[in-house]
Amino acid sequence: MSKPFRSFRSALWLGGVAGLVLGFLVAAIVLPTTAPDPGEGAPDVRLPTMQNVPPEHAPKMKIELRDEGADTDADTP
Repeated sequence: MSKPFRSFRSALWLGGVAGLVLGFLVAAIVLPTTAPDPGEGAPDVRLPTMQNVPPEHAPKMKIELRDEGADTDADTP
């Protein structure tokens, strides 16, 4: 009757490969159950959607751009 493993080194290789495979399987089962729900922890940024974009005929607000080169404290007396 022959031995299933010829050396201790081959047994360690088999154990290592089996450990890796089992580790990946356990991670594939455990990680999805501990992951946060989609959308949870998302940034509080409201992106434009069709509900909050003004229609074309809506009045436009005047946009005042600040001159980057001007000193803002110079306007105050």
